[in-house]
Amino acid sequence: MQKYAPRSLALKRQMRDLSRNRVMVSLIMKGKPMLAPIDELRRIAALLTTCLLLLPGTPSHGADAPEIALTAKAEETLDQWRGQSELLDQAAENLYRALSANPRYAKAYVQVGRLHIMGGFYQSRYFEPSSLTTAEKAILKAIEIDPKFADAYVLLGHLYMNMKRAAKSREALRTAERLGTSSPWLPINWALLLEAEGKADEAAAKYLQVIESGTTNLKALSSAYGQLQTYYIDKGELARAEKIYLAHVKADPRSAWTHGNYASDLLFKVGDYDRAIEKAREALAIMDYGYARQTLALALYAKWATMVVKHHDANGGQKYFEQAQHIYPSLAWVRQEARCCPTLRIILEALATTGR
Repeated sequence: MQKYAPRSLALKRQMRDLSRNRVMVSLIMKGKPMLAPIDELRRIAALLTTCLLLLPGTPSHGADAPEIALTAKAEETLDQWRGQSELLDQAAENLYRALSANPRYAKAYVQVGRLHIMGGFYQSRYFEPSSLTTAEKAILKAIEIDPKFADAYVLLGHLYMNMKRAAKSREALRTAERLGTSSPWLPINWALLLEAEGKADEAAAKYLQVIESGTTNLKALSSAYGQLQTYYIDKGELARAEKIYLAHVKADPRSAWTHGNYASDLLFKVGDYDRAIEKAREALAIMDYGYARQTLALALYAKWATMVVKHHDANGGQKYFEQAQHIYPSLAWVRQEARCCPTLRIILEALATTGR
């Protein structure tokens, strides 16, 4: 026991420091990198991982062990996450308690990996890099403990895809297949990899497979619906995309992202400003989050621009401009976004016409 005392005492001090700085810890969990310098966030993430991964090992407990229930509760909480920071806090607390009870519980480390992936999420497929590095450490720890844990490889494949490491992603997914798992995330992750390779039709078949499987995993089902919706929009099959969207809403009516992502597709891919405004507002009625606000603001600017350029009715369009200004007043930001997207270029023309 004496031999491990310094390490245990140091670990206790680290845990004490974390508990005294819960606000800072929650920054990395909440995925709000603008609230603190990025180096500080990386330090916090590394400290949290050190606390989890360096806990002294103990034997696995029985089926009624506390880590099992705590990890299951954390997993359920993460499955409900749609951008709510408080859910990440709740999951983090339960995972800390689970790993304190049994630092050799592989399933808990997989959920720690999920937690860090979610905590570092910006929008679309953009993540804070340090959050992905931290997630990798946790997932690899799970595999070290249980090399035959297929679901750990499923998540590892997803992680490597987000890290732009396609070969490693493919290797992890193949390992998951070989080991065997019924996780709906396996076909979804394969589909995302196929999309990255330009095999959209094959990817769509995988998404449809998940939808028709009868899975009770709402988060996976929602992901499949969303990806299939975008597939049909990209093909110009808007009626089929609308049908998928409505089925998605029925399956997951509480998700703001269902409406927000559809609004984004309607704005950036279709150029349907009125419907984009409608769906962005529906998203924000459920949850106020940055990406939906950006989508709404740009759709309002585009609606204003249409009134100015196509209908020569600057007065009629003024209300849309004022609403957009209230959300995002920076015209420099608007110009930057408009230059990057063909459906928004009309905004540049309207700004030039009105001398703004």
